[in-house]
Amino acid sequence: DKKPPVFHRMYAHYMKEATLADLILCGSEFVKQSCVFFGIPGEKCVVLNYGADISEFSFPNRDFSRTRLKFVFVGTLSYRKGADLLLKVWQDFIRINPDCELHLFGEVLKEIKLDSF
Repeated sequence: DKKPPVFHRMYAHYMKEATLADLILCGSEFVKQSCVFFGIPGEKCVVLNYGADISEFSFPNRDFSRTRLKFVFVGTLSYRKGADLLLKVWQDFIRINPDCELHLFGEVLKEIKLDSF
């Protein structure tokens, strides 16, 4: 094994903490599945998605008709990165703002079916 000794100590510490925990809050389904992969019982893991106060990012009365907006997503297109959520939201947004563009740059994992959006 070529991993440094500190890696093994940190991993052992992580597993001990996980074993002692009654409940593990996971920031995403990916985090939960990672815990399960490493042997942590799934019933201990609860997904508590990372969040934001959407009212701080909402501009319901904004008029995009005078400006052609271009949006860019850079990164792996996967459930882990929320690409599916972006594409679902984009469907609603583009109906109201048909002149806007969305450009996607990155590897598309097989789990994301672009033709279904």
